Amino acid sequence: METVASVSSGIKPQPRFTAFDRPCEAHFFTRFCDAVESSDWDERLIRSNWIDRICIGVIFVSILLLVPILISIFLK
Repeated sequence: METVASVSSGIKPQPRFTAFDRPCEAHFFTRFCDAVESSDWDERLIRSNWIDRICIGVIFVSILLLVPILISIFLK
């Protein structure tokens, strides 16, 4: 088995550029990410009744819009 030695090139890694140049914006983004990751907002949203009603309404409206098109296709 051959072993390969790693050689350092001596080049220092450059800092990554972000979209946030000001510290207050970066701090806000960090706090926002922490709040999203640590809370249960997605579970509460899934369990809410008004989301269910909105989804049922969207399905109903789409059926109402597609039924006349399907009828015209089948009658031809």
